[in-house]
Amino acid sequence: RFQGVSGALVFQSLRVPDSERKGRREIDLVILTKKKIYVIEVKNWAGTVKIQRDGSWCQIRRNGTTHTLPDVVEDTKFRASLLEAYIARRGVKLPTDFIDYKVFLINPDCSPVDEILYQPEVLTSEQWQSFLDQEVSQESWFRSILTTLNGKDTTYEQLKYILSTAPTWDKLYLEGGRIVVGDFMYFRGRPEDMLALQNVKRSNTCYVEMQ
Repeated sequence: RFQGVSGALVFQSLRVPDSERKGRREIDLVILTKKKIYVIEVKNWAGTVKIQRDGSWCQIRRNGTTHTLPDVVEDTKFRASLLEAYIARRGVKLPTDFIDYKVFLINPDCSPVDEILYQPEVLTSEQWQSFLDQEVSQESWFRSILTTLNGKDTTYEQLKYILSTAPTWDKLYLEGGRIVVGDFMYFRGRPEDMLALQNVKRSNTCYVEMQ
């Protein structure tokens, strides 16, 4: 749906470096427009979602089981800061407030408490559905996506290149349409295949087909 919006480019499952944890943090969606970059965390939670005393979010499922995560809004804000730092390391200093962040609760069976609903960064399934229905004439957060603003084309092109070449999960496409994601660490096969793969630069390779 976002890819069908004029003036918006969508990047999925980016994995930006987190120096504190000496690893990477995944970002569900990054939407690039000429006005902003949106970092979006998508939660397909059902049941009640409440905030606990320590600020963490707790999902209470219909069967009574629970799932707890740190404050999702604050965590998404932190991931946005990691993305901004990553872009800066690759040579582009973003203007103040150029990166925004949102949390999508896309399941219609999700019932967040008011304390969550009142946060402007949180979008409910109803707001998500209004976007899917393309009710773009109303005032909403995504209106700016549709707005083409004058800006430096060189910066926009730089951001397109940086985001399109940022680390992501490796994907293995199986017969039948299923996809497995993860880190492709090594390949075990025929000697001639191994020799060929030794000469492949991972940073320059986006697709490998195996029989």
